[in-house]
Amino acid sequence: MTNSSPEIAFGKWRVTQKGTYDHRSKLQVVEDLRKNKQDAWPLVTPSHFIEQTYNELGHSVLPLAGLKNVSTVFCNEAEGYAIYTSDEKGFRNKPGVWNRKNDLLLIGDSFVQGACVEDENTIASRLQSYGNALSLGQSGTGPLVQLALLKEYSQQVNPKTVLWFYFEANDQTDLLKEQEKALLISYLRDGSFRQNLLSDNAYIQNLIKEFVESNMDKVVAEQGPKQNRASLPWFNIFRLNMLRGRLGLSFSDIAVPDLSIYQDTVAAFNRFCIENGFQLFIVYVPTGARYQMSAMPHGEKFSRKHIINLIAEVGVPIVDFHKLLISQNDPRSYYSYNGGGHLTSEGYQLLADYIIEEIETHSLHLSREIK
Repeated sequence: MTNSSPEIAFGKWRVTQKGTYDHRSKLQVVEDLRKNKQDAWPLVTPSHFIEQTYNELGHSVLPLAGLKNVSTVFCNEAEGYAIYTSDEKGFRNKPGVWNRKNDLLLIGDSFVQGACVEDENTIASRLQSYGNALSLGQSGTGPLVQLALLKEYSQQVNPKTVLWFYFEANDQTDLLKEQEKALLISYLRDGSFRQNLLSDNAYIQNLIKEFVESNMDKVVAEQGPKQNRASLPWFNIFRLNMLRGRLGLSFSDIAVPDLSIYQDTVAAFNRFCIENGFQLFIVYVPTGARYQMSAMPHGEKFSRKHIINLIAEVGVPIVDFHKLLISQNDPRSYYSYNGGGHLTSEGYQLLADYIIEEIETHSLHLSREIK
């Protein structure tokens, strides 16, 4: 069932989306696809398993990819449900990409996984004009899971360039949860630690399916069209910062989280890339919510200046999407829900074009230094 131009509540703002809107729940979409004989499943990512403990042959196991070769129901933010067929490893790529030479490897959260747009509009697809790109994007993940993804999967890809996306609104809160997981800390502290997930592991695939079937209500409740965005970590930060601004309170270092684990993770990420001959870039992705928070300097929203300085200290080049967005007439127009959701198709295109421009500029500077 679809309705024309619904109004979608977001805090005190109500946003009218043009066109039609699919009001089915994620579960209804999965059931409809299954009725049509499709092997359909809701999106499941490593974040679902962070608080679980599984063992295979006496060793702890944490799935880092999704189900392989299935119709995956992702999310809906006014462009219709994003539904894709997962690749042979469980990621959002076209079939066969693991058997070709890939120039770019993308690692990050839901933005890298292409929330909530069709395949042709994801950031990986938009970057194909620059070179073959393979995505390890996994919704709901933070820096430690992303370090694990790099170590488990990148050497088969052997890319020239790794693009690691940092989303300012929730990567630090995701990291707080991830650092409590001993297995993930092993990726940080033990350079040789691996789960060997590239192998065709039937145990993990069955584990994921059993988890989804046993926890379907929980899995399908996330990222649906009627989701309560006030429950999201970034929205709570947004509301707190708005309140502080109205009260005239200082946005000083008192609001800065402990970044030591993040700095260690950036250093480990960079070290691994150097050892394997990959050029690493960190892509800084702002939340659309920051463009609602006019009372606070941009550098202090979401600890931005501290994150930027930390990355620079490690020596990793930064692709700072905020610098481009702030020059646009209305940065929020590149996000769904008027800044309250993920990037729109136009937003992903703008980001892809900017990444290509920044990579080419960096390469030009390097060539000049060598000469």
